[in-house]
Amino acid sequence: MKRKLISRFILLFVTVAIFFIIFQTYNLRNIAINSATNEAIRISQLVKDGLTSHMINGTMDKRDGFINAVTSMKEIESLWIIRGEKVTQEYGEGRESELPRDEMDKEVLKTGITQSKMNEDIFLSKASVRITIPYIATSNTQINCLQCHSVKVKDVLGAVSIELDMSYMQQMGKESLYMVSIVTILLIFLIIIITNAILKPYIETFERIGFSVKESTNGRFNNIMKPLGLTKGKEADILVDNYNYFVNELQIAFDGIDNKLKNFTGQSATCGSNSFLNTHTIINNLSDIYNFKKQIEIDTTVDEIYSRMSQILKNKFNIHNFNFTMYDDINKISTKVWTQGEEIQECNKSNDFNLCRAYKISQDVYTINDHKACACFESEDKFLHYCIPIKLMDNVTLVIRLLVNTQDEFDILKNNHITFIKKYIEEAIPAIKVKSIMTELNESVYRDSLTGLYNRKFFDEESKMLVPLAIREGFNIAVLMLDMDHFKAVNDEHGHDVGDQVLRMLGKVIKSSIRESDIAIRMGGEEFLVLLVNIDENHVLDVANKIRENVAKTPIKLANGDNFYKTISTGVSLFPTDSDNLQEVVINSDIALYEAKDSGRNKVVKFKEDMRSTIDIF
Repeated sequence: MKRKLISRFILLFVTVAIFFIIFQTYNLRNIAINSATNEAIRISQLVKDGLTSHMINGTMDKRDGFINAVTSMKEIESLWIIRGEKVTQEYGEGRESELPRDEMDKEVLKTGITQSKMNEDIFLSKASVRITIPYIATSNTQINCLQCHSVKVKDVLGAVSIELDMSYMQQMGKESLYMVSIVTILLIFLIIIITNAILKPYIETFERIGFSVKESTNGRFNNIMKPLGLTKGKEADILVDNYNYFVNELQIAFDGIDNKLKNFTGQSATCGSNSFLNTHTIINNLSDIYNFKKQIEIDTTVDEIYSRMSQILKNKFNIHNFNFTMYDDINKISTKVWTQGEEIQECNKSNDFNLCRAYKISQDVYTINDHKACACFESEDKFLHYCIPIKLMDNVTLVIRLLVNTQDEFDILKNNHITFIKKYIEEAIPAIKVKSIMTELNESVYRDSLTGLYNRKFFDEESKMLVPLAIREGFNIAVLMLDMDHFKAVNDEHGHDVGDQVLRMLGKVIKSSIRESDIAIRMGGEEFLVLLVNIDENHVLDVANKIRENVAKTPIKLANGDNFYKTISTGVSLFPTDSDNLQEVVINSDIALYEAKDSGRNKVVKFKEDMRSTIDIF
């Protein structure tokens, strides 16, 4: 900085000096021309006075001697007089030497205005000035031209033309120019020396401040030493004191911010090329995380939270392939709860609990260049991966798999993004837990705890919406009432635990034998209700018999290793064929169920109107 500043001062001073010399040169030239002009005017006036004297004394025939005497004066190269037209008319043609010699002479005779010109530049080897001055008729008391000439005042009687040698002025100009140049150069050097002495401590101060500012961007806040030469109490001295105070306060504040960032994110703002930029980036990310937390708190379902996390991964971290998998330790079931983009085929083996390394060791698992980190990726070279396990509950683990295509993307993910992705996940976990618990609570209100099927309360609520929809859309509903044959005997002979096992078996068989759009309900005890929504009437009995047959061939294992089998009886009624009131259709299916039991059990009976009278008899 110091060298640049001094160079700029030198350039400024040299530029000023050049302009000053040029100005002085121009000024000297004007002075020389003005001096020559004044000298010519003086000489011409002398000539005019001499000629006037000769005219008055009647000695005009001796004027040549006078002219020659004047011409012999120093610096006069030549001198001649020019007779004007008025004088020629009055006294006749003059000598040949008195005729106009060039256009300048003619112009002066015509206009009565002095003309001059430089024959060469004043600073070349030869320089002269040519001046032609008019002789104007006057009538003052000293010289009255009207006494000798029949002319008017201000008429041009003639002119005097002079060529002056300006060599002496040329020499004087050169000497003056040399002197000015030498003085200017010496002055420049003197100014530079003085300026350098004055500015040196200030320049060093700015340099030290600049270096300290640069260091501060890397997290190093250093005080600066005062350069020698600073005047105590002056502006620069006060500036250094204020800057050192500012740096100390900034160090304290930045250390506090950095410690808090380390505690919250595990990252330090000082580990990078620009600590201020790193801090700005970290704080922006924390602000985004806070806003994310506020949003998921008002989400109503777990799926909404997963969707919001998916948007963060795509839009903020530019990750387009990932999935969330839930591992249930008790039931040994893994379920994909969210998938975005492509995924690893081996990860689709949802029930292989020994395959996912992140789940097994409860630690992050990610791509390693020289060997495979996870069995899921042994035969997959398409993606680089980073898998994060999160313990949602004691028996439930969520594994988030992040997949990228290139090493550069993976390096950015691992080194820059993963810390903040985990912070998003940490903020989401409590909300996921709460929403999951609320979902389970809501489910428990409408589900049977033993079989996992819906309960009677769900049927009461669902029928309020299902019936109007069926009427509006024009579809039918088949109602199947199922009851386990001789279920009391199971409890009496094998105990209630085996009875519960039989009921769980029946719930699973029913669920696996119907469509996802159909509804399976445990009404109570060993009685189950199935709603086949929008089904062809010709297929209703086929579905009912399919359930019955699947139950009959499903073994129930006893503690001693023996198996036994159970059967069910089923009554069937249709809405709105048998009645446009769903509750009546349920009653009809119950009537048909009793008919099935009375007629031998292990069968499906469709409701007929005449069955109602038979039941009424009982």
